[in-house]
Amino acid sequence: MSGAGASVTAFNGSGTNYEATITPVESGTVTLNVAADVVQDTLGNPNSAATEQTVKVEMTGPTVTSEVPSETTLLQNYPNPFSVEAWIPYRLSEDADVTVTIHTIDGRVVRHFAVRRQPAGFYETPGRALHWDRKNALGEPVSSGIYFYTLTAGDFRATRKMLVKK
Repeated sequence: MSGAGASVTAFNGSGTNYEATITPVESGTVTLNVAADVVQDTLGNPNSAATEQTVKVEMTGPTVTSEVPSETTLLQNYPNPFSVEAWIPYRLSEDADVTVTIHTIDGRVVRHFAVRRQPAGFYETPGRALHWDRKNALGEPVSSGIYFYTLTAGDFRATRKMLVKK
């Protein structure tokens, strides 16, 4: 994939028909080019080269403007409750080193994400919010229950509750 920033999820299919969900995170041109033999179906059959697809994306809203939030905020994860994966959205009023820690109700750390230094802005969409695949630090799925996530960004620190269900 080339051009504007985008993420690819839900890549699946069989034989000569494959689908993917492409989520752009900025305006521009997104080009998807899948070469032959890079994807296999459940029987192990390789894909044929796909016809290159190009789409021009014009986005509006806070994720593509130069606006800066007036305050740093941790937002509610979505979906909530969730069973497979969740996104943890936040806003930064100034550049900051960002970490997110997911922990159990008794405070045991399940997973720690050292996101990196990020510029002030809105991190609310699937391409920009933190993605959690419901796995612990060892790569094992966590059980259903109540979990907490804490965002640390500079001097800011906030915690919210999430629910993992089967």
